[in-house]
Amino acid sequence: MISYMENKRILERIPVSIEVEYDHLEDIKGKIININDKGALVEQKITLPPGCCLDMHFKLPHSNNTIKAFGKVVWQEQNISTYGLMGIEFLEISKPIFN
Repeated sequence: MISYMENKRILERIPVSIEVEYDHLEDIKGKIININDKGALVEQKITLPPGCCLDMHFKLPHSNNTIKAFGKVVWQEQNISTYGLMGIEFLEISKPIFN
């Protein structure tokens, strides 16, 4: 049996293109490029450091329901000339991503 700590990516990530906004960071917006029930990969101009916690909200494609989540940046990669990436772990989420 594989424990969660041995393989954090047991759940499949689904490629998407979803705008994400943060509740207390009005000037920073990003785009979720893949997602599952445990977290998301976010692309944006300014990345935040690992350990930073975020209140965020987004809508899944073909849905009018807003999903609210509280997450933590677990890693980031910033390229000075282009967009950076952040791996975000969901600590709380208002609805499951997939049913």
